[in-house]
Order: sequence, then C-alpha cells, then structure tokens
Amino acid sequence: MSKKLIAFLVISFAVVSLIPAHAFVCRAGAMGFVPQPRILFPDADNVDLSGKKSLEFAWSPHEGDRFMRRYYDFRLYKGYEMVESGLMMKKRVPAGTCGFEVDAGLFDNGGTYTWSLRQIYRSGGKSYRSYKSFKVTK
Repeated sequence: MSKKLIAFLVISFAVVSLIPAHAFVCRAGAMGFVPQPRILFPDADNVDLSGKKSLEFAWSPHEGDRFMRRYYDFRLYKGYEMVESGLMMKKRVPAGTCGFEVDAGLFDNGGTYTWSLRQIYRSGGKSYRSYKSFKVTK
C-alpha cells in the first residue's frame, strides 16, 4: 500500500469516528440522518389557556424526508418526567399533519406538562424525541 492511501484511510477513519453512531439509521438500504422534529407551539415555559377551549400543538413539517416519513409519535405527560406513569396521551399523527388541538379541559390550572414528538420512517428509522415542558395558567 502506498503512503498516500494509508494516510487517506487513517484520516477517513478518524473523521467518521467523530460522527456519533446514533446520528445514522438504516433507510431503504442506505444510511441517512433522521433529524428531530422542530417544535413550534407550545414552546414557551408558560401557556395561558384563559378563556380558550383548546391548546394547539404544532411542529415544522420541513424537518427530515417528508416522502419517507410514515407518521409522528406524539406523547403528552403530566409533569417534567417522560415516564409511563405520567403518560396522558399517546397518538400516531399522520405524516402529512403538522399539528392538532387538544381540549383545554385536559389541563389543570398551575399544572406542568411535557410533550414529545419524534418522526417514524417507513424503513423503521426513528428520530430522537423533541420535547418541551410548560406550565398552564387558566
């Protein structure tokens, strides 16, 4: 082997090893990145539901490959921890959707909630969860 080839291989290995393994998923026989969804609303620490009948949850439809996306996995938890005992709502949201509304009656005045969202692809690839906690005022 030539010194140039060996140097190329060593540098290539060093660069690839810097990329975390969790950044790639297998998709249709190729390697591809599955970005986290970008949360749009609610993204504030405090949400005022005074006089409102619902709370809108929304995210950007532009993150990731929209043609390969199968659905979004939405979850709503009571409190800051995303644990099964605090799970209030779990929903598969169709791929072409970028938000929906939840009845405001589900939330307590002064209560803290955390919602999470991830993208699921046809290949089975999944993004990491995006999440945001907020406190409700009524």
